[in-house]
Amino acid sequence: MLFSDFDLSSAILEALKELNYDAPTQIQQVAIPAIMQGKDILAGARTGTGKTAAFALPILEKLSSKERNKKRPQTRVLVLVPTRELANQVTQNIKSYAKKLPFKTLPVFGGVSSYPQIQALKSGIDIVVATPGRLLDLALQNALSLEHIDTLVFDEADRMFDMGFIHDIKQIVKMLPEKRQNLLFSATYPSEVMSLCNSMLKDPLRIQIEEQNSTALNIIQRVILVDRDKKMELLNEVFGVESIDQALVFTRTKRSADKCSSYLHTLGFSVAALHGDKSQSVRSKTLEKFKNGKTKILVATDIAARGLDIKELPFVINLELPNVPEDYVHRIGRTGRAGNDGVAISLVCVDEFKFLIDIEKLIDKKLIRESFSGFEADLRVKPQPIRRGQNMNKSSERDDRNGNKIDKKERKPREFNSDKKDESKREYRRDGVKSEFSKDKKEFSKNSRAKDSNSSFDGEAKREFKFKKDDKKFGEKKKSFGDKKSFDDKDKKFSGEKKFSSDKKPRSSDKSSDEKYSGNKFSPKKKFGSDKPDRGDKFTKDAPKPRASSRPRKPQSDKKSTTK
Repeated sequence: MLFSDFDLSSAILEALKELNYDAPTQIQQVAIPAIMQGKDILAGARTGTGKTAAFALPILEKLSSKERNKKRPQTRVLVLVPTRELANQVTQNIKSYAKKLPFKTLPVFGGVSSYPQIQALKSGIDIVVATPGRLLDLALQNALSLEHIDTLVFDEADRMFDMGFIHDIKQIVKMLPEKRQNLLFSATYPSEVMSLCNSMLKDPLRIQIEEQNSTALNIIQRVILVDRDKKMELLNEVFGVESIDQALVFTRTKRSADKCSSYLHTLGFSVAALHGDKSQSVRSKTLEKFKNGKTKILVATDIAARGLDIKELPFVINLELPNVPEDYVHRIGRTGRAGNDGVAISLVCVDEFKFLIDIEKLIDKKLIRESFSGFEADLRVKPQPIRRGQNMNKSSERDDRNGNKIDKKERKPREFNSDKKDESKREYRRDGVKSEFSKDKKEFSKNSRAKDSNSSFDGEAKREFKFKKDDKKFGEKKKSFGDKKSFDDKDKKFSGEKKFSSDKKPRSSDKSSDEKYSGNKFSPKKKFGSDKPDRGDKFTKDAPKPRASSRPRKPQSDKKSTTK
């Protein structure tokens, strides 16, 4: 069968000829005629089977048969994808098919400024390829009208549900006209995808080229057992033994991707990391270098690698197995594309056995376990539960040497430096005495209340202790400003005098800090927010009483009489 057997226009056939598209794939043979007839489609197709051309070619043919406003065309087709990279990939494919057609295609996604996207939408766009989050934002801002959408496409629908786009998708569907054609493509069929199909698709044509959740037959799948702390070293050995020219390495977390990338970079590999923390410009440049062969090894997370289309990628390596079994199908689908052979190698530790069993149940295939000489795994180690997003390359501080979790009763207490005195562990009692915290807080509170009830002390002692404590803080502040007054730790009082070597008055540059701030205007007491004298000297028992003024104050009446 050839593409010329379909009712496609000459412009589309010429574009396919330039792209060296000889014969349609299995999914294209079934989907293209059904979509051109206006039927809803539910297609189970993994990546690399030509599903983008399966829905893009008939959509372009339908658009060419309808009337179109040349100055400002209305948006008729909406394609929803999970990631930015996939949005760019689908847009490039559609543009290559519509090279000789006047239709405009625009990718819309987050992570970049929305202003260029809004300006492009104002000029008129025929096909919008978007991620749900940014599309919903533009629709709520009235920057994009969805009233004229007659074809809705879900590409990799299962991945969109895994990323939590279900609520955004439901809001977008409510904005669309009820009379439209729905096309849904998914490599796997989780329960969320099936519930959406039942509520949205109307009498769909179900297309299943291969078995559900299956992997390609031209991909060799290998599993190598290894201890988790030796995965990096084994990865280096695999690159040397297998003579890998180019490979895509998958990790489960961003931290693992950065760690693996830096490790391989120190060994001299041409490597780059790709994950969600990278900016969109950096991600685009990294993908372009990897596609052109300038970068030999790409270490990526699941989300960042979506939409990566390399026809002759020979190896995919799972440094960490995904905790979602469907992601394994998407990962290894990056290799063995367009009929080429591929190899998928998974480095599995004991903690990941549960993930491996779930993957085997999903693909309905038993994967053979292998061992690498010098990196044999210790199967006696008790597996530990892996939390979502946990880094496999970091061992727990509460584990023993074999990786077994230590019981709480057998754990050693944390070591503290006894030389350093922690002032936060001291408390001032109401009677002014420092006391250590008791290990049992309840016992400490009971003892302190009992002592306080039996002890008798006057209020002056409280004031004395309080003001001495304030003096200590006040002294520390004066020291920080370069004051030359000395602080006596024993008496907790300030004591200092002006010291000059001669009777001559010092120059302004030789003045001490006491001389500089001796006036009322620059007084250190006023500097720290207090106009009162030192309370420690006034209220303590040993402090001398303030001296009475030798000059009596004149009465008010005498003052008035003198003015007269």
